[in-house]
Amino acid sequence: MWGAFTGVRLAGVRVQTVGLDELDPTRTYIFMSNHVSNIDPPLLLPLIPRRTSVMAKKELFSYPLLGKTMRLGSLVPVDRGNREAGIAAVRAAAEVIRQGINMTIFIEG
Repeated sequence: MWGAFTGVRLAGVRVQTVGLDELDPTRTYIFMSNHVSNIDPPLLLPLIPRRTSVMAKKELFSYPLLGKTMRLGSLVPVDRGNREAGIAAVRAAAEVIRQGINMTIFIEG
């Protein structure tokens, strides 16, 4: 993720953050964001303080290196076409949050 963030910065993309100083570093948060392009996650996630997980479409987990990395990072796969699997994904995300890891959800993603 940091590599992608660095690449975006080298390309001249500037990001302004507001309110990060308001976050209590001892608390766990759920962040929600729109998702209009594939650049959103590598741009946003490195800016969030502390470790952050993401609910991501299950298809991304099928790529060998990416999938392994996502599992190691406690990212949660979501089957967007299966209601029961979606409920299971929400439960898995809740478990990640209980472990003290922030959760980011791209609501349009």
